[in-house]
Amino acid sequence: MTDLTGKSVIIISDVHYGMKNRSGSRKFLEFLRERSGVYDCAILLGDIFDLLYTPLEKRYGINKELLSALGGFAPEKHFIPGNHDFWGRKILIDEGYIYHERGMGAMYHGKKYFFHHGDGFNPVDIGYIALKALTQRSFMYGLSLIVPPVFFLRYVQRISRTDRFTVHSKEEVAFLEKNSFRLARHYGYDGVILGHSHFPVFTEKDGMTYMNSGDWIVNFSYIEMKNGALRLARDNELPDTLLDGGI
Repeated sequence: MTDLTGKSVIIISDVHYGMKNRSGSRKFLEFLRERSGVYDCAILLGDIFDLLYTPLEKRYGINKELLSALGGFAPEKHFIPGNHDFWGRKILIDEGYIYHERGMGAMYHGKKYFFHHGDGFNPVDIGYIALKALTQRSFMYGLSLIVPPVFFLRYVQRISRTDRFTVHSKEEVAFLEKNSFRLARHYGYDGVILGHSHFPVFTEKDGMTYMNSGDWIVNFSYIEMKNGALRLARDNELPDTLLDGGI
């Protein structure tokens, strides 16, 4: 259980850095450079990269600029993999990240929180689960060495049930929230914090909290933990009422 008490923490997910989110990628890099050194701890909830595959990265360096910006962003860095970047474990550890393959539990000012990307929380996420199983097989390594990175990226994107511009339905978003409260109640957590849905949320119920960090495609949203409080925020300091998830 990680202790975050007394620390200023930022939580970010679903940037999908790469060629299909050029404007969001540039905006995110600017944000990292402007806020470098502001936080004690950064928690990345997955799908920060649209593709982070260690052999491919070492060969082509397609995420080199982002990895460089993230490297010095905060002294303490945690990474929880999403359904697009879970196969970059080694390179993230080499960059100084603490890697939490199955999610992360943390204490913050006397309360217990669970952090996860959120894939697998919905029954319809079977495509993401299949993607993870397939891309871990050894033949994918050989494929990455002979296929140009653009075509390799398109291949793994097609396996997944949706891509980063397909908005999750209101039913899926609601189920993610419902399942999070169920999990918190069952395991004794005070709150659950996820990404994945691209829909920023801050909900409190029966003394428990559910938050979703949203995305950097439509909302440019993130979560801050400071002085014992949690806050859902948006780049450019737009009002929280504008955090609509793009639905």
